[in-house]
Amino acid sequence: MTVELVVAIIVAILGSGGISALISTLITAKKTNAESDKIDTESECLLNEEKRADIDFISSRLHEISKAQNEDSTKLRQRNDELSRQIDELNNKLQALMEWIIYDNHRYVSWLEARLKEHDPEIVFPDCPPPPKIFNTTEDSSAK
Repeated sequence: MTVELVVAIIVAILGSGGISALISTLITAKKTNAESDKIDTESECLLNEEKRADIDFISSRLHEISKAQNEDSTKLRQRNDELSRQIDELNNKLQALMEWIIYDNHRYVSWLEARLKEHDPEIVFPDCPPPPKIFNTTEDSSAK
């Protein structure tokens, strides 16, 4: 065997193995790239589904919180309206009571002073402060 024949056989074995290795590597690379693209697509879909699930969860929680706050707000408004009504009612009663005290007390004191002056015209009455002006009353009971 000549050197040329040995070199030709080695080159043929190495050359055909190299070509098949190269072809095998190219096919494997294409297959790996295809699998990688498939995995990327699947992971992107899973990530989008997770984001959608997170958004749906947050949206539902916000809706629940909003609904609870609206119910609480409605209850508080109703309670506030009821308390305002009670305050108005109590203010009206207090106004009526204060007017009764001021006017009737003034009439009673005036009557007593008149009767006492009938019996003792020289009597001097101590100064009495006017009633408090809580409700902007115009009555001044100090005129004696």
